[in-house]
Amino acid sequence: MSYAGDGNLTASAPNGANGSFETFEAGKPGQPGYNLNQFSYTFTEAFVSHIDNTPAFSLRFSGGNGGNGGSSACCNGGVGGEGGVFGYIQMFGPTELSTTNINSPGFLARVITGNGGNGGDSGACCQGGDGWTGGSGGWLKVSTGYWSIRTGADDSPAFQAVSYAGNGGSGGTGATGGSSGGAGGQAGHIFVGAQAEPFVLDAQTLGAQSPGISIAMSPMDGNGPTGNGGQWRCQ
Repeated sequence: MSYAGDGNLTASAPNGANGSFETFEAGKPGQPGYNLNQFSYTFTEAFVSHIDNTPAFSLRFSGGNGGNGGSSACCNGGVGGEGGVFGYIQMFGPTELSTTNINSPGFLARVITGNGGNGGDSGACCQGGDGWTGGSGGWLKVSTGYWSIRTGADDSPAFQAVSYAGNGGSGGTGATGGSSGGAGGQAGHIFVGAQAEPFVLDAQTLGAQSPGISIAMSPMDGNGPTGNGGQWRCQ
C-alpha cells in the first residue's frame, strides 16, 4: 500500500507476466493480473482541501492487467491473461470532509479492474492467440457513522464514486484465421450505506455541477463482446 498524501490513498496490484515467445510450439499464455483483496479503512480525523483539482479525501484501487500471450514462429500464439479485480473495499466513518476550490470533490473513489491481455501472434500456417477478458466485479462499500461533506466551488460533488471495468485484450494475428478479442469486463459494485448499520450522509455543495452524490459505472467495450455495468445502491 502506498500513501500519496494525508488524504490520498492508492494501491495497484501487479500486472500478470507476459507469455514467452516459442519457435516450434505454441506461444505461452499470458498470466492473469493480480487482484487486490479485502481492504478496510476507518477515518480518525477530518480532511480539508484548499487547492484546485484536489479532493479532501480520495482513493484509487486497481487490479493488475493480464499479461499478453506469447508469439510463436511456427505454431499458434498464446492467449492473453485475464484482468485482475480490486476485491472488497470498505470505508468506515464518521468523518468530516471539506473543499473550497474548483474540481475538488469532498470524497472521491475510483475503483478499476485490470485490462485483459492481448493474444500472441503466430507464424506461418497458424492462428493468433485469443485476447482475454477484462477484470470483472469487486465491491466498494461505504458504511457506518455520520459523514459530513462540504464543497464550495464548481464541479465539486460532495461524494463521488466511479467504477471502471477493464478492457478486453485484442486477438493476435495469424496466417490461417483471425483470433477473438476478449470481452470487456464488468464494472464493480458500489454500496453507500447498509441496512443493518447506522449511516448518515450530510452533504452540502455550493457550486455549479456539484451534486451531493455522484455515482458512475463504466463497463468497457473491449475487443470482443461489451462488458456489463455493475450496480450501485444507496440505503
